[in-house]
Amino acid sequence: MSESSAQQRVKTCKPVRTKCELNELAQYQCEVGKTHIECIPFVRLFYKCAGMPMLEVTPQYGSSLKNE
Repeated sequence: MSESSAQQRVKTCKPVRTKCELNELAQYQCEVGKTHIECIPFVRLFYKCAGMPMLEVTPQYGSSLKNE
């Protein structure tokens, strides 16, 4: 995404509602071996506003690796 299109998206975003909260959920992805089970946690983020369904706002895994 170009910088100008990113700026346009920011300008068109609605303001944040005051009765909203960010919720965190830890989940685990597990692999079963012959002698052990190995689990790796990952966090999912959800935005919850009064009177609205929850919205997942977890960053995409691939996009978070680009900055590292």
